[in-house]
Amino acid sequence: MNVYVILVLVALASFWLHRRWKRNAIIQQYSEAAEAGDAEAQFEIGALYQYGRGVPQDYVRAVNYYSKAAQQGHIEAQSNLGILYASGLGLPRDYSKALKLFTKAAEQGHAYAQNNLCRLYSFGEGVPQDYVTAYMWLELSIGGLEGAQKEKAEMNRDRFLASHMTNEEIERAKKMVVEWKARH
Repeated sequence: MNVYVILVLVALASFWLHRRWKRNAIIQQYSEAAEAGDAEAQFEIGALYQYGRGVPQDYVRAVNYYSKAAQQGHIEAQSNLGILYASGLGLPRDYSKALKLFTKAAEQGHAYAQNNLCRLYSFGEGVPQDYVTAYMWLELSIGGLEGAQKEKAEMNRDRFLASHMTNEEIERAKKMVVEWKARH
């Protein structure tokens, strides 16, 4: 084997080991901060477990860390925990708990939670089906989304929700948006 090939392989292995060591050190720091009660660290560790980044994917642990952060008012943890409740990942599916968590985060302006509330109201998951309220939450979320997420939300509003609503219902939903913005 060529000496250069061996040197390249050694360099790649060293790089990989260094990255792994560095990632493990960061995870350790977040874990210690999370155990000490830091809500942001609890959220970050929850996300690592939810998506299996640097740790084995474990929805139960994600729920545990998100719950701790959500109880401290962490908006993203509230939203992500709501997703896990709505999906039944790491715990039994519970739309009423998802609704409460999404509502807490949405009332604080979290666009993804607002978008998720739209889904619950659109399909009547945990709440009576209500296109007017769904439209309101979706319209509010559009202001906080970007790129493809924003385009998808606009398409949902214009192609799905609007097709199930009268012009009067759409106007009522738009009025609700104005009123919500005035209160927040």
